[in-house]
Amino acid sequence: MTLDGTFMERKKTTALEALCAARALLADPTRWTRSAPARRLKPAYRGQPADWVRCAPLDDRARRWCASGALTRVTGIAVDPPGLRALEHASIARFGTGIGEANDNPKVTYTDIIACFDAAIATMRRAGEG
Repeated sequence: MTLDGTFMERKKTTALEALCAARALLADPTRWTRSAPARRLKPAYRGQPADWVRCAPLDDRARRWCASGALTRVTGIAVDPPGLRALEHASIARFGTGIGEANDNPKVTYTDIIACFDAAIATMRRAGEG
């Protein structure tokens, strides 16, 4: 997916391309979330305030994503999207746990998640992949 919300062309997306696109999607901290693959804004209704509610990463209304949800969003692939394995390895090296747990851990910050993407991207580039 590009920054304007459209999906990448349906060519085979490399892991490196997916990681870079997901990192770009999450470059604005307001687009990141935890404890859900993605979130959409549920408008205020009958005295209830607006609220960010869980949704699928590919939901057109989604505006916030967790780390793996961002990979799903940019690739359009819900199961084992390109780049997920590299991000998992980087997360285990940095946090001692997989990216899902790290993303949802209150001690792990947005900046930590972006740094994890950067580490995965750097590893892929050093290996000449992508």
